[in-house]
Amino acid sequence: MAVIELPRLCDRAAALALKGDLADTTGSEALQVHAGKVERMSMAMLQVLLAAHRNEPGIVLTERSSEFDRSLAVSGLTETFNTGAAA
Repeated sequence: MAVIELPRLCDRAAALALKGDLADTTGSEALQVHAGKVERMSMAMLQVLLAAHRNEPGIVLTERSSEFDRSLAVSGLTETFNTGAAA
């Protein structure tokens, strides 16, 4: 399984970089995304993560920081990422 680690600051620039990384990733297994270092999250990053989550093979979020989980809660996406359901 391929692994990507999110940076501390998940701003628009980080979202664009992740989008490029996701486009370069191939395979039939979900991409593992480590979110343990996240201190700030932008809506752009949440949009990229949601799009990756919805598309096959999807992503698996691991090592989630409290700020990352708070961002999911504020955006209403906690259940989507916890259950694997599409929003």
